[in-house]
Amino acid sequence: MKRLSLLFIALTICACVPSKEVHQMEYGSGIAVVDSSNVWTYKIDGVSTGVHPYPFDNGPDYFEEGLARFVKNNKFGFFDTKARIVVPATYDFATPFKEGRAVVCNGCKPYTEGEYILYKGGKWGFIDTAGKVIIPLQYDSAEMFQGGRAVVVLDGKTMTIDTRGVVQK
Repeated sequence: MKRLSLLFIALTICACVPSKEVHQMEYGSGIAVVDSSNVWTYKIDGVSTGVHPYPFDNGPDYFEEGLARFVKNNKFGFFDTKARIVVPATYDFATPFKEGRAVVCNGCKPYTEGEYILYKGGKWGFIDTAGKVIIPLQYDSAEMFQGGRAVVVLDGKTMTIDTRGVVQK
């Protein structure tokens, strides 16, 4: 009975003391660890890289086309699976890459819809996986590319553009 009581006390203490790292998962070339303050950190070989992936869908942001989003000083950027910053955090929002392009915006503001955080306003455009602006941030809104086409809104007019930014009929 004494042994059982000590076990109960030990389990109670463990349950009450918050763990520094409460969850981890395989991620890119390493693992992502979330700590008790609910911040994801990217680690390679058990060593923190100092990169904090954007929290998305109950975990760290997914790698798409070899890159994942991170946020620093409320700005979005992208890093690769070796934790190298490929696109510095300079945008107010960015989508994951699709078809070699990510939608980015400046001047947009977050709002909540149910459990999701969405962005609106500002000017929207597209960057490539090297971070080069390939379609200028001129649109009122923009959607991710699908099948070589993206829907954009400019001055209230909805249109479809190709991967070069040319309006399609």
